[in-house]
Amino acid sequence: RARATECCPQALSPSVVAAAMPSRVRYQSTRGGVHGLDFSDILLSAYAPDGGLFVPELSTMPNHIAGLHPGMTLAQVTARVLEPFTGIALADCEEICAAAFLSFNNGLEPALPLVRAGRRLLLETGAGPTLAFKDIGQQVVARLLNHVLGGRGERATIVVETSGDTGPAAIEAVRGCEAVRIFCLYPEGRVSRVQELQMVTVDSPNVFVYRTEGDTDEQAEALKRVFEDAAFMRRHSVCSINSINWARVLVQAGYYLWACQQVSPASDRPVHFVVPTGAFGNAAGGLLAKRLGGAVGRIVCATNSNDVVHRTISRGDMSMRANQQTVSPAMDIQFAYNVERLLYFCSGGDATAVAALMATLEADRAVALPPPLLHAVQDTFVSCAVSDAQTLQTMRE
Repeated sequence: RARATECCPQALSPSVVAAAMPSRVRYQSTRGGVHGLDFSDILLSAYAPDGGLFVPELSTMPNHIAGLHPGMTLAQVTARVLEPFTGIALADCEEICAAAFLSFNNGLEPALPLVRAGRRLLLETGAGPTLAFKDIGQQVVARLLNHVLGGRGERATIVVETSGDTGPAAIEAVRGCEAVRIFCLYPEGRVSRVQELQMVTVDSPNVFVYRTEGDTDEQAEALKRVFEDAAFMRRHSVCSINSINWARVLVQAGYYLWACQQVSPASDRPVHFVVPTGAFGNAAGGLLAKRLGGAVGRIVCATNSNDVVHRTISRGDMSMRANQQTVSPAMDIQFAYNVERLLYFCSGGDATAVAALMATLEADRAVALPPPLLHAVQDTFVSCAVSDAQTLQTMRE
């Protein structure tokens, strides 16, 4: 029963391809080069023209999401997050999200099981069609693309690189869609065999998959050069569907807010989250949820030996080191691009300061966060780095 909407977002009802209103939230670059953009502009894009990432203008952002309660489904909560940020009517957002999560958890509610394990709760974010948390964002973003493209009568080309889980989730979300074609890169020998098969066995005329030589950071660097070529991007209608795209972060805030409603419905006690992190997109969703009034307390970011996020959070050391191959390849990332969004939010939207920090990082491959900014980061975030030996031992236990 889920197949029509799961694999072919254009199968949604005609009301969900109506033209959206301009979004109440307006968007800018983290580096300040562009301002005042609509959601539809940034959805169908990747990096900003000045090399930054798209973020909301803080003065236009809501500080809470009204009407949330524990009886809501993940789809209903996510729809209420989307509405002010996208300009899409709430009823259409609800239809988009309901279709996106229809196949999660074998079609049962809740879409993401919340399981007690001793004194802790585990949110099973791998309940989607490719068993990766990326399904949550990808399934919704694919439908948002279809909504906007359908309203414009246009087509788009998605270019994405993966360290293992983004690629299968993105392909699954858009395969068979007439309005979108996807080109996906993955590093040879550095993704799991299951993930590789999830990509290379898809028989769909709009899906193109390529192995590359190198690692995920080298892939990301190559794609950034493509995304910075404005003429090429316009000529081929290129956009991104990994967490470079703000829509992914926006959708991921939804499950933080939903989980908070289940654990602390009165918002009278903070809910602390521990998340694995590679490019920092998951954690960025948590930060957004906190800024939208969710009862999010501390967010603990766990990395493997590719520990740039841990070093940034724990001591302000944003230095890019050699990419190491580990048993958790989806986190084998040294260029955690969503940290730039973290700096933007934690600096109070100081795009000039963010631009200066990123210019130093790109020139020297290292930059130290000034103490006030580091303290603002540490108000929410804690971190740790875990070795392969520790990972394997924990799995055995």
